[in-house]
Amino acid sequence: MSRPDDAGARSSPRWERDGDGATMTGLVIRDIGAATSSSGIGLPAVEHQALLGRVMTRLFGDDREAPAIDRYEFVRRLGVGGMGIVYLVRDPALRRLVALKLLHPKLARGVDAEAVAARLRREARAMARLDHPNVVRVLEVGEHEGRTFLVMEYVEGTTLARWLAADRARPWREVVRAFLGAGEGLAAAHEAGMAHCDFKPDNVLMGESGAIKVADFGLVSAHDQATSELLSTWRMSERSGSMRSIQATGPGGTPAFMAPEQLAGGRGGPRSDQFSFCVALYAALHGIAPFTGESVEALQRSVLAGPERAPPNRRIPRALHEAIVRGLAVNSAERWPSMAALLESLRDALEARTRRLRFGLVGLGLGLALVAAGAVGYQWHARARQLEACADAGERVAEVWSDDARAAVRDGLSRAGARYAEETIARVLPALDRHADAWRSARVDACAREQVERRDADARARLCLEQQRLELAARGALLARADAATSERAALLVTRLPSPSRCLDDDALAALPAPPPDEQLEAVLAAFAEVAATQARVAAERPIDPAPTAALLERAEAIGWAPLTAAARRLQARARSEDAPEYMSLYRQAYVEAAGARAWDVARLAARDAAARSLDRGRLDEAALWLGNAEVARVHAGDPDGAIEAQLAIELVAPLARARGDRAAAIAALERAIDLLSRTRDADDLERALAHRALADALREAGDLLRADAARERSASALRAALGDEHPWTRAGPS
Repeated sequence: MSRPDDAGARSSPRWERDGDGATMTGLVIRDIGAATSSSGIGLPAVEHQALLGRVMTRLFGDDREAPAIDRYEFVRRLGVGGMGIVYLVRDPALRRLVALKLLHPKLARGVDAEAVAARLRREARAMARLDHPNVVRVLEVGEHEGRTFLVMEYVEGTTLARWLAADRARPWREVVRAFLGAGEGLAAAHEAGMAHCDFKPDNVLMGESGAIKVADFGLVSAHDQATSELLSTWRMSERSGSMRSIQATGPGGTPAFMAPEQLAGGRGGPRSDQFSFCVALYAALHGIAPFTGESVEALQRSVLAGPERAPPNRRIPRALHEAIVRGLAVNSAERWPSMAALLESLRDALEARTRRLRFGLVGLGLGLALVAAGAVGYQWHARARQLEACADAGERVAEVWSDDARAAVRDGLSRAGARYAEETIARVLPALDRHADAWRSARVDACAREQVERRDADARARLCLEQQRLELAARGALLARADAATSERAALLVTRLPSPSRCLDDDALAALPAPPPDEQLEAVLAAFAEVAATQARVAAERPIDPAPTAALLERAEAIGWAPLTAAARRLQARARSEDAPEYMSLYRQAYVEAAGARAWDVARLAARDAAARSLDRGRLDEAALWLGNAEVARVHAGDPDGAIEAQLAIELVAPLARARGDRAAAIAALERAIDLLSRTRDADDLERALAHRALADALREAGDLLRADAARERSASALRAALGDEHPWTRAGPS
């Protein structure tokens, strides 16, 4: 690593013509280590150093060590807030990325600088003891060149504010569930004796894996006079004609989200957080803020008058709106007694059915029927009854995924006793919530389409969705009684639930077998519930008992619907020991039976299982034959986003190529899988993370160590986001 000489300069810049081009033979470069805290180009010192370092590398190939804050290596700036500048840095000791917040120079050098720093350190130490999946963890507090800094976990993704802005027509249930995650973080801090005092969507981070975490806890209250000084500054600016936006953030908070006690100059507390939370949720649901004002005084008057403006008709339940309005009470004593109580009321409203819509439609139909007393009135009445039935059909998901089911999964994962249980819960429950919401929407759409268009394909859609509902129930039940091994695979179990949208795809529906006759449907679904429960154990890689699977096959054969029989036969083959001579013939029979009935998904699973068994036993030609059968079934079933092709590449194509010594083919298969997943999955998706880890292993085996390290780093980062720091896969990979 070269450095400038003691004079601190190289030769002056000089340009010489060289043919048709120009070559720079010299450039003045000052020692980047001599940069002050405020660089000559308006950047903080660490950013100035990083910029000059990149310039030198580009121009001279003069690699320099990355500038650092204490022991942390600078990567890039993430943002600026009222308290300081947030950087993405690398912890060289643990080889991971973290976020570092460096106290703003004005606060570090003000008259109360020592008190601010001392209070900030106390708050940070308190936050470091708060380990909750919905709170950004504080990892360290330190000092750099006289300025206090905090080191926090890095959450790669977006903010709740940007997420809301990206789609202002999000379903209200989806919005409320996101806020519930943030509310859990607030409630946990309140129980620990801390308040946030500047809650707003910008301070809520949403990881690519779905994790929701509140940031900047306790930092706003770092010094007692911050709020009054901030408001005083705003009022002085207003009188001088230079009023700043009430959305701006200072060290005392953001006026647009402040509780009235904060706007009056007092310190915030837990019920102030509750008020700010409800301001944000009101705006997110209704599309308008509950209070407005071009100045702090105008905002205060609006807050004191209460949220009088009638919200737009977004069809949210009245109970939900009323719960939010209570949290906006001017008198803090009239708000909810705790954040936990507010969250409970929101969950109650979330689970409630939209009775007003349903009863309104029925009333309209009845009214028209009575008034018209004729065909037109009867048609309206019939349509209202149809729409009511569709709403009921969508709500059937609540029979398998409700507050009780959520609590059972939470308890089951907690009882499993893994040290990463809370991190797993924080990822699994929101994912199941999203899947249930997607199922609800798809079921209503399928019902309405069937009622209006009377298409045979929608009978297939109804059966497809009902089977998916039973799969959701089975996986929830398995997680509710999770052991350590199931807990380890919990996130993957949820990730691999089939998307309900597939049951609305015309091409996918056309590839499905014809539904059973009406007289068989109830028996088929009852048996399929057992199939789904056994398949959940297979997905969790838990052992299955041959006796129940044999009984299930006997029951399926008695019902006589071929797709069900093939599914049961495949599970019986899966349950048989590899020493049992008939297990491969069972796979063969299941595949032929499923293919004959056009149950291509069942055929694919049977072929995949048989290929994996053959590969495990070293029968490579047999494995290749079964892999070909699985590919045929995949093509027939349809795979619009390539997810199934990617999974086969990861689980079978690449391992088979490696077993044959064809490392290039293995690498190509995994790169193809990553490309397919990149089209529809986030960077931190669990499937992509596992694909990158498999690619890293294949590259290392091929001797391409540089690319292997890069793939492993991408995998490690994605696994941390998807599973948390404590999960064993984050360190060692799937067992």
